[in-house]
Amino acid sequence: MLESGSGTRNIVDQLLLSKLTQCNILIEFNNSEAIKHAVMNSMGISCLSSLTIEEQLKNGSLVALNIDELELSCTLYLIHHQNKHLSKALLLLLEYCQ
Repeated sequence: MLESGSGTRNIVDQLLLSKLTQCNILIEFNNSEAIKHAVMNSMGISCLSSLTIEEQLKNGSLVALNIDELELSCTLYLIHHQNKHLSKALLLLLEYCQ
């Protein structure tokens, strides 16, 4: 499981662990690679972004479990330096994202 305070961990705590009262978190990592290796070595299960495990899903070293009752989403922020010149392309991207 990711360490307390991470965005993914907060979502898992709120949406999943509140329903799994018998679930015990035995170890926490601050690194997604460490989590993937722990799961691949049969040390448990975890919740990670699909982008984080894309390669492992393709090669079959990890499998995704779908939970119909659980809808996970995340908010992403597009940020830029306040004093940096914004190119026309970047302005178009910012406009598209809004």
